[in-house]
Amino acid sequence: MRNYIYIFILSSILTFFLFLPWTLHLTDSLPNIIDPLFYAWNFSHNTTALLHSGKNLLDTNIFYPETNTLALSDTLYGQMPIVFPIMLLSNNPILAENIAVFLTFPLATIAMYALLWYMTTSIPASFLGAMFYAFSYPRLSQIGHIPALSSQWLPLFILFLLKFFSKGNYKDLVLTVFFYLLSLTSTIYFGVFSTFPAIIITCAYIIYWWKIKQLRLLKDRLKKLALIAIPTCIIIFIVLFPYIRLKAEHLDIKRGLSETRYLKVQLIDYGTVLPTSILSTLRLPTRIDEHVLYPTMTLTVLSIIGLFIALRKKKRIYIVFFLIGLVTFLLSFGPDQEIRIGEKLFTITLPYYYLYYVYPLIQIVRVPARFSIFFILSLTVLSSYALSNIKSKKQHIVYGCIFLTFLFEIWQYNTPYVTVPTKDTLPPVYQWLTTTPENAIIVELPVKSIYKGILMEKQLMMPYAQLTEDHVYAMETYRIYFSSFHGKRMLNGYSGFFPTVYNDNVNYLEFFPTPDSMYALKSRHVRYILIHAWQYRKTSWEKIQTNIQTFKELKLIKQFDNDYVYEIMDSV
Repeated sequence: MRNYIYIFILSSILTFFLFLPWTLHLTDSLPNIIDPLFYAWNFSHNTTALLHSGKNLLDTNIFYPETNTLALSDTLYGQMPIVFPIMLLSNNPILAENIAVFLTFPLATIAMYALLWYMTTSIPASFLGAMFYAFSYPRLSQIGHIPALSSQWLPLFILFLLKFFSKGNYKDLVLTVFFYLLSLTSTIYFGVFSTFPAIIITCAYIIYWWKIKQLRLLKDRLKKLALIAIPTCIIIFIVLFPYIRLKAEHLDIKRGLSETRYLKVQLIDYGTVLPTSILSTLRLPTRIDEHVLYPTMTLTVLSIIGLFIALRKKKRIYIVFFLIGLVTFLLSFGPDQEIRIGEKLFTITLPYYYLYYVYPLIQIVRVPARFSIFFILSLTVLSSYALSNIKSKKQHIVYGCIFLTFLFEIWQYNTPYVTVPTKDTLPPVYQWLTTTPENAIIVELPVKSIYKGILMEKQLMMPYAQLTEDHVYAMETYRIYFSSFHGKRMLNGYSGFFPTVYNDNVNYLEFFPTPDSMYALKSRHVRYILIHAWQYRKTSWEKIQTNIQTFKELKLIKQFDNDYVYEIMDSV
């Protein structure tokens, strides 16, 4: 237990310094304002629903009148054990999200240490391997995506699966299911991805026992798996019910192969680092998205050494992890890859393409690049095995040099952040909105199709005061975040999917005010229209001011600088 405490403290200190200066502003700042603001709203909604015995858990306040809107993205149930008490104490969704993000690093270190200690029984090798995993680039690059960052439970899922096959205890099997469910409820991606290492490990044990004619062991493990399968499937069905309902209500919702092609891995991605990395000064390729997958030379070299040692000593379990790494590495490349030979361009179809049609759950996946987390996990296991075979009187010096080399490869500087309003600094129009009737339905303008305006990547660091009508994503994420405090149902929204009702509303409201837009608002029982005049172009706002006079049912009831609140009198 003492080792785990030391590891938690050391990895927390490393996390703090690695992400400076963002870690000095956890109460009011985020790494960017698109997905992180959405997650802050999500945590606030889940907290409110839990405090009201699950009321409206699935039917959130966004995209009114659409229902089951929580299922349009990850539900984030798995993060709630950490987030819920922080929300109760602080009522600050920004702080709650940031602490949840921060804690994934020491928790991932502890979880990986537990797996590696079980496999190698070497404290220094397990410690270094745990650091390799927790602070790998596929994790560092995801501080703005807490679902993808919540990979801290995956090593424990694999650990107890190995223990179950080794010892056959029900306790280990139950813990395997428990950590699988934690991973699944953190993001459905990990629920899908985890099936691949689980199948590989299970098949490896079956083949091994069959080969050495240990059919008794094989029957025992399969019997126990069968006994726990039914209650496990029931729990998984309950967890996945929002998504099952979503698919039943929207048959057209699935991730097409065209989307996965955009977010698949290119070979160069495994040599790509963050712009804030020290290695970026050495002219390595840099990006800020899913394509930052550099495994580090430290991890790569050690894993190759570990594989050779495992092959020489015939350590089957490490060869199994090599297979896990190889499979997930290939799957990260998505359905196909283009290769140019001379002037000819060839497209190679990869296994992911065929899995898309025979394994329906993979149709949920939009980002094949996230398979890389299991590739990194496998490299870490092989690396720790290599480290555990170091036999030297000065091995502590060797370990120290390896750790310093790894730190150099992953070190970050000047991590960017955006300061956002909190409960005490809300814009006045939202402070007023908290005093209005709870059942009031609102819409905020301007609105525009997500396919218009500037690219999302150029909106990531946009402060609220600098928004314009071209910052479509940023406008909506700020608005749903502010709704965490006023709680009103709204036609606006942001999520992994934008439902048809949102696009229909945009078509009506983009040119507000018109007879069609007024009909749409009345049919949705909208009471308040919040017009952020400062986000419009000057000519657009002047046109609105002129046209709005022709609609007598619209009454200006509040003005806060350049934020105007109109009430539709017919809806009162």
